Amino acid sequence: MNRSRMMRARRDASRVLEEAKAIDGAVAWAADLPLADDRKVALARAVHQWTVDDPAAAMRWAQQQVPGPTRDNAFLAIGSALAYANAGASLDLAVQMPAGETRSELLANITQSWARDDPHTASARASALPTGALRNELVNGLVSALAQY
Repeated sequence: MNRSRMMRARRDASRVLEEAKAIDGAVAWAADLPLADDRKVALARAVHQWTVDDPAAAMRWAQQQVPGPTRDNAFLAIGSALAYANAGASLDLAVQMPAGETRSELLANITQSWARDDPHTASARASALPTGALRNELVNGLVSALAQY
């Protein structure tokens, strides 16, 4: 590797490290806000942006959180960010989540994106899910979303 390429690679690596520190800082700052509503909104925005930049890292961080509102909101932010870029990956996340309000909200985001962007794939994925509550919720959400378009 020539000297100029090596210098550019070092600068790029430094920039990536600085961005990672900024994201970590934003998430830490959001998690420490005293008011629950402020914390929820700030954390969702930080995790959403983190997911856009590095979905695997955001997911690792969310999985390390103790079960509760912070973890639920992180999964929702990740799933919502993925729903626009990759609804299939977002559905994969929803499948892993326990039934409840957070999963329902995520499924609503997925169905809105998928019904608008690729209803055929959405329908095929919904049909491929095992019979049960998750499948029913996804199908109902798709039907509602398709009715709007």
